[in-house]
Amino acid sequence: MNSGSEAIRPNPLILVLAVLVLGTGLGLGVWVNNAESDGPPNIAGTYLRNGKELPPFTLTDDEGKPFTRSDLIGRWSVLYFGYTHCPDVCPTTLAKLSATRKRLRREYSGTPPLQVVFVSVDPVRDRPERLKEYVHAFNAHFVGATGDDQALAPLVKAIGISYTRHEPDADGQYAVNHSPFVVLVNPRARLQAYFRPPHRPRTLARQLYQIMETEGS
Repeated sequence: MNSGSEAIRPNPLILVLAVLVLGTGLGLGVWVNNAESDGPPNIAGTYLRNGKELPPFTLTDDEGKPFTRSDLIGRWSVLYFGYTHCPDVCPTTLAKLSATRKRLRREYSGTPPLQVVFVSVDPVRDRPERLKEYVHAFNAHFVGATGDDQALAPLVKAIGISYTRHEPDADGQYAVNHSPFVVLVNPRARLQAYFRPPHRPRTLARQLYQIMETEGS
């Protein structure tokens, strides 16, 4: 899924965006440990009983159209942050999310369709056409979205995601470190839960169903 023909503008400096929640310097883990988590049992992550409202944001989806907070309203959504040149974690996670989505519909009748959004933190390489090809290779219903650092900032800051772009190599290629969490947003566009890896489709589908049943639609 790599594309060696894309032109990358080298940057002599390492680009870093590490959004640290509550100013602790320890990132997502501290925010999660201090959050309300009196939710359904057996959640492999953190369930936020009252949820956390997400701020307005504007990204660009895989059709080149705006993707905003309003696109999260009225449906359950799972967000995963990564990049299309990711060699292993991203494709593995997206494959598991596809399996989870199918299992959720098959084993838990009446469950509303789950919107899966892959948010790229590598907007230079991940243009809409590439995002569309990438996410649809895993599931035709997946949505890709991205934006520059300024556009990404409100969403990643509110959720507590961090990412780091490394310096390009001689061929203009570079890696991006990013948080591995799968994030659940409820139909009111409120952050509802974090799921830590490993993401096992059977387990994740059951946990998603538990939360949907607890919260309602």
